[in-house]
Amino acid sequence: MRLATFQSLIAICIFLSLNSTEVFASNSTYQTYRFTWEGAFDGTVFIEVKTDINGGDLVAAWIGHPDKSKHVRLTAEETAYLADQLEITEFWTAVASNRCKAGMVGRIVSMGCRDGSMWTLEVSKGERNHTLIEQSPQSGAIYILGNLLYRMSGLQLRQGLY
Repeated sequence: MRLATFQSLIAICIFLSLNSTEVFASNSTYQTYRFTWEGAFDGTVFIEVKTDINGGDLVAAWIGHPDKSKHVRLTAEETAYLADQLEITEFWTAVASNRCKAGMVGRIVSMGCRDGSMWTLEVSKGERNHTLIEQSPQSGAIYILGNLLYRMSGLQLRQGLY
């Protein structure tokens, strides 16, 4: 196959996938979850779930470890449980805790949390979107939902999420 033909084929595939994602996202019965965990010592984990009426597809990757990538077909019950957790944890109205915000603690200048990990969770349902970003959370919506997605993925980090 000529290079130009191959490049055109790739461009068409990208175009079709982007358009199908837009159609997929515009339907309010479907949800997309994207969780990124950037560990100080273990690299980055990316987990994405796209739900449909029969369940959902979960794709997980531990960046730098291609042999650890996972694809899991979730049942309708599992995706319903995930959606319920959004409401239980009040994800749609949650804000970052700023626990690691730099500032003064008494007479000591604190630079915030320097070690640990960054957690990012993005959820889309129809036209509704919400993103939370926390450094080393110990509770709250992002902690609960991030750990749930991690467990559902089947990935095994040395220490788990921290």
